[in-house]
Amino acid sequence: MKGEERMVSPAEVRIGEFVLVRSGERVPLDGVVIRGEGTVDESIITGDSEPRSRQQGFACAGGQPVYRLASADADYGSLR
Repeated sequence: MKGEERMVSPAEVRIGEFVLVRSGERVPLDGVVIRGEGTVDESIITGDSEPRSRQQGFACAGGQPVYRLASADADYGSLR
């Protein structure tokens, strides 16, 4: 994952690009976690009020709030 970090709208993200998601942010679009792990609120999808753990290889749906992240860099997770 090399390159520059910049803010873009979800509409500008193309298949195969990486998205950084920080604790306290919402997952901007559907994707798969490729780096890091964290806890997301899936209540809008599952109806369950308990946050769910997500780590490398797990899918995340857009719109989910991210509560906590624990990654190699400890401040963000990445979706693809």
